[in-house]
Amino acid sequence: MESKYIKLKEYLKNYTVTISYNDIEKIIIEKLPQLAYVHRAWWSNTGHEHAKTWTEAGWKVEEVEIGKSVTFRINK
Repeated sequence: MESKYIKLKEYLKNYTVTISYNDIEKIIIEKLPQLAYVHRAWWSNTGHEHAKTWTEAGWKVEEVEIGKSVTFRINK
C-alpha cells in the first residue's frame, strides 16, 4: 500500500535551494573570498574547510552561477 505521503518524500529527496552570494555573505557576516567569485572549483564538494559547512549539513553544491548564486541539493 502506497503511503499518502510518498509525494512529499519524493519532493524532499529532490529538494534544492539557491542562495545568492549576497545572501551567503549576510549569513556568514563577511565577504566571500575572491576565489569564490572567479573559480567554480572553490564550490566543489571536497574536504576543504568551507565545503565541510554544507557537506556536513547533508547538502552538496549542484550548480554555481559564478559571482551570483549557488544551488545546493540534499545529498542522498
